Amino acid sequence: FQIVTKEKTKLYISYDDENGIRKEQCNIIAKKDSLLKFKKTNNIYFDLWSAKHVEIAIENKSIAKYLGRDDFAVRGSFSPKNKLLYLEFYSH
Repeated sequence: FQIVTKEKTKLYISYDDENGIRKEQCNIIAKKDSLLKFKKTNNIYFDLWSAKHVEIAIENKSIAKYLGRDDFAVRGSFSPKNKLLYLEFYSH
């Protein structure tokens, strides 16, 4: 799971540990051109201030077509075991 920021933006990333307990990975305001990589075997959860401010790749495949072109806040999760991506969009 990889995020590259195109603008200064807020990111929140968490994941389920081996016991199914959710752990916070980061809750930051990332600078433009930041690269964040996470290698997790359990569910990964993310909140993005703006879908337009980031590029996300899962297993080196972009999910840009799912994020769309509009400026929405995004809450999502990815299950590596089932290869399922869930996204919810919110307007500011």
